[in-house]
Amino acid sequence: MSGADGQVPKPIAPWNLDVEPGDPVDIFDNRFLFERVDPDHAVTFRPPAGTDAGDFMIEGQDGRPRKPFVAEVALLMGAGDLIWREKPLSTEARRFARAQELDAKQARAIDPRCQFRTAIVRRFDANPWSKSDRSLRAFIKHALADPTIAAMPGAWEACPATLRTWLNERGEEGSRKERDGISMTNRMPRIRGIAHPLEIVFHHTTRVNSVRGSVQMNHDIYVAELAKINAGEPLNRTMWINPDGSGIQDGRPAEYAVPPKPYVPIPYLKFWRLARDLKTAKSHGLKRGPQAEDQRYGGGGSGDLPTHLGALCWMDSTEVPKAFFVDDDTGIPIGLATMTLLTEHRSSVVAGHDLCAGGCSSSAVMRTVLSANKPKDVPEDLLKIDPNLTWLRLRPGVIRFDNATETHGRTVEDNLGDAYIGTDFVGSRMPRDKNVMERVMGTFQELLFKHIPDANYDIARMRLYGFKPEDGHVICSLRTGQRLLARAVMTQNVTRSRGRGRDRRQPALVWKQCLGQGKLNVLKDADEFERSIGTVKFMTMNNSGIEMFNRRYTPGAVVMKKIIQDFERALKLQKGDNAPTPKTNSDDRKRPKFKVKIRFDEDDLGYIRVWNPHCEPKRWEVFECT
Repeated sequence: MSGADGQVPKPIAPWNLDVEPGDPVDIFDNRFLFERVDPDHAVTFRPPAGTDAGDFMIEGQDGRPRKPFVAEVALLMGAGDLIWREKPLSTEARRFARAQELDAKQARAIDPRCQFRTAIVRRFDANPWSKSDRSLRAFIKHALADPTIAAMPGAWEACPATLRTWLNERGEEGSRKERDGISMTNRMPRIRGIAHPLEIVFHHTTRVNSVRGSVQMNHDIYVAELAKINAGEPLNRTMWINPDGSGIQDGRPAEYAVPPKPYVPIPYLKFWRLARDLKTAKSHGLKRGPQAEDQRYGGGGSGDLPTHLGALCWMDSTEVPKAFFVDDDTGIPIGLATMTLLTEHRSSVVAGHDLCAGGCSSSAVMRTVLSANKPKDVPEDLLKIDPNLTWLRLRPGVIRFDNATETHGRTVEDNLGDAYIGTDFVGSRMPRDKNVMERVMGTFQELLFKHIPDANYDIARMRLYGFKPEDGHVICSLRTGQRLLARAVMTQNVTRSRGRGRDRRQPALVWKQCLGQGKLNVLKDADEFERSIGTVKFMTMNNSGIEMFNRRYTPGAVVMKKIIQDFERALKLQKGDNAPTPKTNSDDRKRPKFKVKIRFDEDDLGYIRVWNPHCEPKRWEVFECT
């Protein structure tokens, strides 16, 4: 670390960033490493060792290259051109598990025990113990005394050596995702499949959980049945799964032709794992019934007081009643919009906001959390009041919601959990009601949409979509509404409180005074969190793109051709062939089709993301609506 005239470089605290020298960062899709902040607020990003590139520079007003200042780094972060990355994991298996970008639900579907492993390492991070054998034995017993952890699938008393391996390899402290808990045994590429009809093995693995008998006994019956099929003998049972794909068991006999090559049974260990994975959630003893449901969603009781900034945040949403929104470019009526706000409890700073057309959705909740993590675009007149308003950003420790539908989505809870953000639900008429947030929502209803520019619109057509000027509705474009909301948020943060708490200080001032009391957490890999917003579906892709919602999505002719080549090359890879020579398609009538995983945001159908697992590195490809 160096500075001018022997001075020590500026600390990182004014950024609200938890970064250290050597942390990786992507700037315009190029990898750099953070090095230091000089006393003149210039930030140094150096290239990785072994590359010929120089330090990251921008063009100054005189046309000469220079290093960016802190304020310019904030602009790059807000635009999504500068993204802080997490350090790569130590082992190849863990890096492969992290690269799959599985959400928590998909991870649990692959390996039910990943929830238990992740919960154990997160519990250790929250309350560290010694890593000696004696201490870790006491720690796992103390963790299993928690009914929530004990009820997780596959909960067991792991040995100290296993716990140390989990702590060292499955993510890092503050960054342990659900997919880090997946066991990669037999889950790396080129997994050996089952070389006979699946109905045979599913029939016997299901019997392990529904009929008396050990796994070894059912495996022996399964091996004997394959021997009967190879010899052409009858099985004397009915089909467990109908060959036509229907789930109705109509009692048709199980008949299989003699295979040209004898069927080989799967090993006992693989049979036992299949039987274990077919167990239901009820067999694992999860909490059920009205009492468990009220304990999870009903709220009530008293909560702990937050000890530092970001420990507790509140989120709520409400319709904007006085405005009737239209599209900016076409003037097409949209109707009412929903405003979502996120406030920090200790300072009352409004850190995140979102304004979406229609009702609130799980995507709006995720966008609000992402908005809280980004540096803010503040108007010039408000920056003169407080120059640090740009850095009012944080990653919430716990967010308290009301019992709305959009906040109860499993995707929301899983994605927030992977980002180390806890969720808490409160109910009305309970001691822990969210009356603090209701007052904030009322204030914003007064601040917003008082002075909206007039425009010429088709009023008769607007009335068909619910526009009622006699009720005080004012026509406003959606982009104007979002800009007014962003201004209202910063106005609220620099306005003195009218209550008696905090001596009527400004929320931004309270935030600044509390910064030195603890580390402020922020999201890294923010683009990955942004890609988790939306709905996942599996669609068919051909060489002209994807058709969905009566629209066609494509990334362009050149990129589309490369993606199709990636998928075709994966189909032609043979086992044991490390350097295949793909054959060109000579049949013009043959149109390639592939089943792909896509993700789209219901509030923005202008583009979708398509998962490409056959390129290096694996990534989401952006398909735009044409």
